[in-house]
Amino acid sequence: MRVFSLATGLMLGIAAPPAARADDMRLPVPPRAQGLEVEVAAQVLAPGSDSGWHIHHGVEIAYVAQGAVELRLANAPIRLLRAGQSAQLPRGMAHLWANGGEAPALIVSTYLRDRQGPLVIPVPPPAKAGP
Repeated sequence: MRVFSLATGLMLGIAAPPAARADDMRLPVPPRAQGLEVEVAAQVLAPGSDSGWHIHHGVEIAYVAQGAVELRLANAPIRLLRAGQSAQLPRGMAHLWANGGEAPALIVSTYLRDRQGPLVIPVPPPAKAGP
């Protein structure tokens, strides 16, 4: 994943606040949310690729801006999201984004996450559910 640049945000119709640097889409949060930040990131998934299983130390709100992706969660049916659809994932939920289509897919995610630490934390694939 990469953090949005101002140019990327403008191409997608997302304007950065006046105080943000062109290479930084981390936004301030209210004082009562100390230790948290809002981060906007974009991920392009090529056909046949996936994000790998991972978690975030925060809430993710993902929007499929282009193409279609599969959202995979442990012990849950695969959910197909097409351009214009979104999903919200709670803190710490292991998930994987996959592009089984023939065209690139663009996922734009907004996170309310811990200020310290990495955005993406890789985790092992979940164990298969029993019969």
